[in-house]
Amino acid sequence: MKKSVLLGICLIQFSLLSFSQNSINSYKYVIVPETFGIFDEANKYNMNALMEFLFNKNGFDAHMESDPPADLNPNGSCNAMYASIVKDSGLFKTKLQVQLKDCFGKVVFTSEMGESREKEYEKAFQLALRDAFTSIEEIGYSYQPSTTETKKIVVAEVPVQVKTETPTTPQVEVQTSQKRELIQVEEKPQIQQIKEPVPTPKTEDIDWLYAQPLDNGYQLIDTEPKKVMVLLNTGLKNVYLVKDKNALVYKDGEQWIMSSSDTSVKNEVLFIKF
Repeated sequence: MKKSVLLGICLIQFSLLSFSQNSINSYKYVIVPETFGIFDEANKYNMNALMEFLFNKNGFDAHMESDPPADLNPNGSCNAMYASIVKDSGLFKTKLQVQLKDCFGKVVFTSEMGESREKEYEKAFQLALRDAFTSIEEIGYSYQPSTTETKKIVVAEVPVQVKTETPTTPQVEVQTSQKRELIQVEEKPQIQQIKEPVPTPKTEDIDWLYAQPLDNGYQLIDTEPKKVMVLLNTGLKNVYLVKDKNALVYKDGEQWIMSSSDTSVKNEVLFIKF
């Protein structure tokens, strides 16, 4: 007699992250900030809106930081570049470069220096920005999805055939005054023992990290207390950069995950209390 015993459904999810992509074509989006670091107010001289326009004009899919795409950096992967301006103006020239960084702050592209001799600030900055985009236009950007994007592996139900032998009914010989009779004695079937699942760690056994708010994110401290790391805001909900590391901390369901290229363990579960 055979029984089909269903052992379970296993769902394994892992992220293969590309922390150092060689081509800007492997990034799907460009995110333009509301305010550049060289200015003291949002969209100064209309530069942020102009940059978004110029990127889209040259084949990129650019979005303002306040209006990101729905699939931006899914599951901690990095599918966007973040734009900024590097200023190098002289006495008679306004000079600047466009710089693109990945999710971990690594520079992946810097344009040629754009220049303008205009004296009026707004016109000078806009002309210099357009001049810098000349080298971006020459790239001929075309999005090509990376082969190392996030993948899911699903292990389906695995029916396991367990062979259960039908026990042989023993026979007992009983002597009577008339004749010998063979009486069948039934044995109770053996009950298979099922191992109990491994219990989850108790709350007191977890190494909790406590988040303390900063101006630009949070610092995580342990129970000593000792500072473990600093999380920097990215403008995205529940997604943070780890200061001074090529790492990203993000929330996946009810868990906080740290994805890093600095260690052999790419994904690590963190227990954070905010």
